[in-house]
Amino acid sequence: MAVDTLTKIIVPLDGSDNALRALKHAVALAQVADMELHLLHAYPVGSTVLMDLMHYPEIAKAKAEGQLRRAQEEEATRIYPDARKLIPEGLKVEEVSVNGDAAAEILDYARQHPEAMIVMGTRGTSEYRDLVIGSVTNKVVHRATCPVTVIH
Repeated sequence: MAVDTLTKIIVPLDGSDNALRALKHAVALAQVADMELHLLHAYPVGSTVLMDLMHYPEIAKAKAEGQLRRAQEEEATRIYPDARKLIPEGLKVEEVSVNGDAAAEILDYARQHPEAMIVMGTRGTSEYRDLVIGSVTNKVVHRATCPVTVIH
């Protein structure tokens, strides 16, 4: 992929300091290269599959899904304001919130935007979880079909 065909930078955000450091780098790159920023927050989906297996009433399942949606919205309202403080006026920015596994959602979003690259931090908010199942960054670096810049 030629660098001159890149017009967007996907910056995964999870509220961590590393994600904000990556955003600072992405902002500088976007300014120099006249690129658009896409701030991507992936909120893990709470599964209601177990509720189905245990034959919970639909009303209970709907209530649980509503609570999960509210939690996602609260998380986004916590993360995006901190990110906005780092972005100067005039830079085109899109904020995207998705549900699902962070690595899978980042990779899927990048596939939907072939004119994009990814700039992300080395570690997110859950270091222990990363040690057990492998980091989101590691998965993205090894599976992405677009350029990925990792900021430490």
